[in-house]
Amino acid sequence: MSSLAKHVIHQPKPHRTAILVIFVAVLTFAAQSFFKKDQVRKQEDNIQKLTDEISRLQKHNEQYTFTSEQHFSQLSLEQATTGQLRTELSQLQEQVLTLNKDLLFYQKITKGSSSSKLQIGELHLSADNIQPDIIRYRFVISQGKKINKPMTGTINISLNNDNKGTAQKLVLEQQQLNLRHVQVIEGKVEITDEIKPISITVELIQKKKTTLSRTFDWQLTPDN
Repeated sequence: MSSLAKHVIHQPKPHRTAILVIFVAVLTFAAQSFFKKDQVRKQEDNIQKLTDEISRLQKHNEQYTFTSEQHFSQLSLEQATTGQLRTELSQLQEQVLTLNKDLLFYQKITKGSSSSKLQIGELHLSADNIQPDIIRYRFVISQGKKINKPMTGTINISLNNDNKGTAQKLVLEQQQLNLRHVQVIEGKVEITDEIKPISITVELIQKKKTTLSRTFDWQLTPDN
């Protein structure tokens, strides 16, 4: 028997191969598509989680910012209130000191003064706290009579100055006399290099006549 009879020759089947290739390609594409969809879904889930987290953080930040602004406003208000209270306290303390000085002054001028006569009380001279060349003066005019209407007139205040050995009278100011029982007279004088004070003279003028006059030596009143 011939050896050629043992071999069967099959005809090639290109359609089957093509179908197999197409099937494998479709299967590969489907697997890749499923994988990509799964990856996309996971990414979308992650993005959504991140979006939710960002939204939560934004809300938390807004709430924190609002609370911080409230606290800052409250702190600013408290600081402003504290500063205002300190200022008011300082002003009140200065007022108390002034009132104490005034009280001491009135106690001095009223001590033992029961006269019904018109009189000019002691002169008080003190340097200004801010401008040492400014001297402030204060005195009281009083009388103990019972009167129906105030006593009126003019108060002349003059500075007696030593002008190279010669007495010189410098008029400081005039004030209106309007007296029932006590009238406090206050003023100031600026001391320059040309002025060498000796004394101060106070005159009460009523109906163009000098009713009362008193001269005080220039001497600063010591602080108590």
